[in-house]
Amino acid sequence: MLKQVKAENLIQDLKMNHYTQILSSNTDYLDNFHEANNLRLRDLISSLNTFCLLNAMKINEFFNFNNEK
Repeated sequence: MLKQVKAENLIQDLKMNHYTQILSSNTDYLDNFHEANNLRLRDLISSLNTFCLLNAMKINEFFNFNNEK
């Protein structure tokens, strides 16, 4: 009876260890996924800022050109 309880406890420990490893692996994957998405988002925002700045400069040039006439 005692051996059976020890065996069942060992099986439970192994299962919990296995589930903990899976959870840890999934957490690492999600962390990497979010980090990659944050980098992509940062690049996108930077590109949009550059695009908006260039458009503002072109609009400013246009109005300055029209005011000089």
